[in-house]
Amino acid sequence: MKPDICGDVHKNKSSKRICTQCKKKRTTKKYLMCSTCRATARKRHNRRYNELLSSGLCPSCGSKRHPEDGILCATCKRKQRVWLASKPRRINVIAEKQYDRRILDERHSLGVCTRCGRRRDNPKYIQCSRCRQHSKDLRVRRGQQ
Repeated sequence: MKPDICGDVHKNKSSKRICTQCKKKRTTKKYLMCSTCRATARKRHNRRYNELLSSGLCPSCGSKRHPEDGILCATCKRKQRVWLASKPRRINVIAEKQYDRRILDERHSLGVCTRCGRRRDNPKYIQCSRCRQHSKDLRVRRGQQ
């Protein structure tokens, strides 16, 4: 069995924070390409999408589509349905946000940590010291600080 040389090179570049297109240093860990290459790829994708759509072709695979199929051809639409069915479904996002807000307000009025519900160490903060430290660590890991 042959080793996957291309996959190894790709993993190596992504772990070293090197853009997989231009081989320059990336500023973020979130994407595999630098911001310049991402912008170029986005323009290329949008141009291809619009050209295929205006030609009456499926923008996903480029095959001929019937007008009653909508934007995607029947095959791509079927694949999209299968993919969407495999994802967890969020029924009512607005109700979930309202529920989260209600819990946060309740905890705030009780004087406990708004994240975990434990007693706060310092009343001038809305979170306990443990949750504040956890939030700080997350921001540092994500590169926001």
